[in-house]
Amino acid sequence: MGISKQYVIILPSLVFAVIMPLLGGGIIWDFAWYAYTVNLFFIMIFMNQVLSFKDIAVIYSMSMLISIALSMIVLVRYLDKDNG
Repeated sequence: MGISKQYVIILPSLVFAVIMPLLGGGIIWDFAWYAYTVNLFFIMIFMNQVLSFKDIAVIYSMSMLISIALSMIVLVRYLDKDNG
């Protein structure tokens, strides 16, 4: 797909998927999802010659899966501090 060469989409996705689960939930989490979604929407509009809708959808789904999975690991760790 050639998305790995598009740093304008890869860097925000990596930062979002790795950093956001560590910051916790609440209003920060909601604002980050909103900002990330708007960011990908504008990238999809302005870079429509380079990136297809399929590329954006794959990156968005993978970022969502990774960030939600990591946040669940953090939440499970907080359930029992003796195991984590």
